[in-house]
Amino acid sequence: MAGDFMTAFVQFFTDDALVKFIIEQLTAAAIMDVQETTVPGGGDKEIEALLRGECDAIVSTPPECISAHRQGCQYLVDFADYGLNYALGGIAARRSYVEENLEITRKFIKAYVEGMHRYRTDRDFTIGVQAEYSGIADRTIAEETYDLTRPGMPAVPYPVVSSLQTLLNFMSREVPEAQNAHAGSFVDERFIRELEESGFIAALGDPRVSQ
Repeated sequence: MAGDFMTAFVQFFTDDALVKFIIEQLTAAAIMDVQETTVPGGGDKEIEALLRGECDAIVSTPPECISAHRQGCQYLVDFADYGLNYALGGIAARRSYVEENLEITRKFIKAYVEGMHRYRTDRDFTIGVQAEYSGIADRTIAEETYDLTRPGMPAVPYPVVSSLQTLLNFMSREVPEAQNAHAGSFVDERFIRELEESGFIAALGDPRVSQ
């Protein structure tokens, strides 16, 4: 990729950080002169820019990356290989809200875990939901999206603190407030731990959870 251009979508800070992160990793591997550029973000616009040759690589996730792959593009990097194996659409709440609404929080986390269980164990239902709510007209893309994403859905969804810390450490170079921050201070595991220790998660019947 020496001399190539990777995109950063200015309205999505996470994508921008991931582009900077991987360029640094490539430079450390003696793959030099990879430069960052910008293209319009959202939907298929990034894929169209890639196919038009306006950039040489983009950060993408299913289903968009599947569409690009079918049009001749290749997967170059799996960020999980760099310890960034966490869900980009995590759930966040103010500490004050959680403390003032413990039962609501517990019920939400319980429903979230049940939803993840349905995702992992009911392929046809999940594919149908993805196709409908993500606007995927081609069911085969929805199927491939499911098959790519299911392995990343943990049976017991504890936040991956080490992965969050990896990106936080990188971000600290440009965000002064992150320099002395510890990812663990932003994580509250007690609700997941309660569900695991009570046997609720195991009772759902996931084969990856010890009974």
